[in-house]
Parts: sequence; C-alpha cells; structure tokens
Amino acid sequence: MDCVHYSLNADKMDSVMFKAKKESRRGGISPHQVLGLHKDETATYEDYYKNYPSKGTLTVSAGILRELVYQESTPKMDWITIPGSDTVILGYPCLKAKLNFRGREYNAWFTVNIPFNEGPWKFNGLPGMILKVKELRGYFEWDIIGIKNSSSPIYSYLHENVRHQKCSRKEFLKFQRLVWEDPVGLASIFGREINKGGKPAKPGEIQFPPIPALELH
Repeated sequence: MDCVHYSLNADKMDSVMFKAKKESRRGGISPHQVLGLHKDETATYEDYYKNYPSKGTLTVSAGILRELVYQESTPKMDWITIPGSDTVILGYPCLKAKLNFRGREYNAWFTVNIPFNEGPWKFNGLPGMILKVKELRGYFEWDIIGIKNSSSPIYSYLHENVRHQKCSRKEFLKFQRLVWEDPVGLASIFGREINKGGKPAKPGEIQFPPIPALELH
C-alpha cells in the first residue's frame, strides 16, 4: 500500500504563506503575522512517503533551515497485543497493542475491519489499520478524526526542481537536536549566519528550550 503521512497544518501553511508573501510585496502584513508567529519563530514540517520510490522504502522530507531528505527501509516494529482491551473508535472495533520503538514506548489501537497494516507517522505492522497511537510520556498522540475514500494521486515535492539536501537518518536526528541545542552551529553547517546583538553569533552561544524528538536513537 502506497501512502503519505503529512501535517495538515503544514499543508494549510503553504497556501497561507503563498498568500502572505503576495500581500507583503504589496505592503500588507507579513507571513509571520498571518501565521501568528513571533519574528524569531519559524514553521517546520515533515512528510513521510511510504513505499516510495520503491516498495519497502520510507522517504522522509522535512524543513530544517533547508529541505532535508532521507530514506530508510520500512521500519520493523515488534508489537505486543494486549488482551482484554477492546474499544470502539469511529464505529470500528479496535484491539490494543504496545510498542517500544527507537527510545519511546507507545500504545496503539487498530482495527482488523480495515485490512491495511498501516498507520500515522512511521507506524506499521499490525494486522489492520492503526486508528490511534499514544506515547506513554504524553509527548505525542495521533487520533483519527475521519475516513474518506479518495482516488486522488499522491504528489511528492521530491523532484529535481526543488532544492533539497540528502542526509542519513542519524544526521537528520542530529540536525533536529541542533535546532534547539545549538542553532548557530546548525546554521553554520548550511553556510548561514544567526545574528545576536547585531553581530554574527558563535556556535554554542544561543540555545532554546528543548524540543522532544520522536526518535531518541
């Protein structure tokens, strides 16, 4: 099954940013004002393409100062089902399972009434569609809000006309961590500068509050 997992807010952001840039060129409000962001804040996104460009391959595209792309084999997930924990989600009878994946523990609810072993983010491998996932520490949660049939094709922005940089998954996790741990050092990796007090800041000079990462290793 080919599918893509993406942020709906990021999808909306694209159209808002396009409109805001047009307005700003006319002397109107800035994109940051439209999105409700502080001048020092930026919006990010991550797209996950399953079985792309070939079966068994996961392609991830994310914006961290620039378009970063990495690929990996579809992750194998060792789920453990939990007997006696049946529930109903959107009218579908669901079973519960738990998982320890790359440093985090999750509970998931899936239904065999939808015979696809897929779910949100990278989740896969259960004998039915995953409709809800909750990270045990409460940092992340995915809840289905609706299901609809669609014949629309899946479009990818990963073509030659879009500027992007390929990296490994480990490099991507490092870049994610540097966003808050050392944004100046991250900017220098991509040949950019961050100013502090009107002068170029040095690596390690600026830090932000930690941002929880989905994958810890």
